[in-house]
Amino acid sequence: MHISFIKLSVLGLFLILFPFCSSSPEKSETIHQAPVEPPLIVIYGSNTCDHCIDFKAKLDSVGLKYSFNDVDVNEDKVLEMLEVVKNANYQGRINFPLVYLNNTKLLVAPDFEVFMRAL
Repeated sequence: MHISFIKLSVLGLFLILFPFCSSSPEKSETIHQAPVEPPLIVIYGSNTCDHCIDFKAKLDSVGLKYSFNDVDVNEDKVLEMLEVVKNANYQGRINFPLVYLNNTKLLVAPDFEVFMRAL
């Protein structure tokens, strides 16, 4: 009889404390995080460039949105690209695709894995 009383006491204590437990759904706190902004990806290249075509296909396959500027058909985009290169202090050879990430980072003909790590 003494053991039954202890079991009931432990059970009663458990039932009393359970609603105050931090894992209880009634008392759990919702943590609100700021929404993550998608990266701003601007690509300069050519629709006839195999590397550009492959890079765009990989971006599409992972669902990343981007802006593609075909410098073969738009002289204004050539000038814009040259301004981006100048502002990034890049002094090397320009190869395509030229990727401008979040208006801060210039990647020249990046390997896709390198690009993904830069995000």
